[in-house]
Amino acid sequence: VREHKIVIVFDGGPYDQPTLIKKGQVSVIYAGRYKSADEYIKYYISNQSSKDMLIVSSDRNLQLFASREGISSMKSLDFYRLVEEQFNKKKIKVIKSQEKAYK
Repeated sequence: VREHKIVIVFDGGPYDQPTLIKKGQVSVIYAGRYKSADEYIKYYISNQSSKDMLIVSSDRNLQLFASREGISSMKSLDFYRLVEEQFNKKKIKVIKSQEKAYK
């Protein structure tokens, strides 16, 4: 079983500068008030020594940037379907948007 580091980047956040929240192998980054998530992801890609990563985004410009940097990318919906397929194999319930996540 391979362990993967997961980095999730969101637009905005509580501060002007990027904010990192980390728990185990998962890092959540808020890009800050003055940068978009896409801008931050490009910065992140450019500053990583290892290009062994997968960018999940449906943004065509970001996919092209990743490709020029030698990094694979996947559309968000394709990634969702892949995750859902793996969950179904392991009989893990995927909560659909119509269902209530919190009861």
